[in-house]
Amino acid sequence: APLRRPVPPTVAPVMAASPADKVFAVDQAGNLVLDEPMRLRLENLVVLSPEDQLSARVEAQVAHLPPKAAAAARELVSRYEGYMSAQKLSSSSVQAPLLPQEGLAELAELRALRQSYFGQAAAQRLFGKEEQVVQRLLELMMEDPVPDAPMAEKALRAQARYDEER
Repeated sequence: APLRRPVPPTVAPVMAASPADKVFAVDQAGNLVLDEPMRLRLENLVVLSPEDQLSARVEAQVAHLPPKAAAAARELVSRYEGYMSAQKLSSSSVQAPLLPQEGLAELAELRALRQSYFGQAAAQRLFGKEEQVVQRLLELMMEDPVPDAPMAEKALRAQARYDEER
């Protein structure tokens, strides 16, 4: 199971379970909360909003935030759009990995891309849990008892072993 670090009280979201229609939340200090659930809501906002409506939808989302957090949210949306474009460009010519080692190399590239757009600490808060799971699954695939098995078979066995570990 992934290691869970305790969250300092000053970083705990004020809105423990923010409504589905609210993408952003702030902590007790008024700072934007950066975590995986927020990233998933942000991704939905960016992906599902027509280009000509995104700005208005973002403004509606930041209206309830303190000015500093609202500015941080707008900047995050801009960074996320750039990240998604860069990710599409970097993966458009790449086929699915044929070996777990290739998957680990792609994960390292993706991690570096995320860090370049969000910074190391924010990228860890936004994508860290997901990256840990993917890395562990790829490691388990490398340890597969049938080295010449197709990746799909290795993935199924790795998932079963991962589930047992948890």
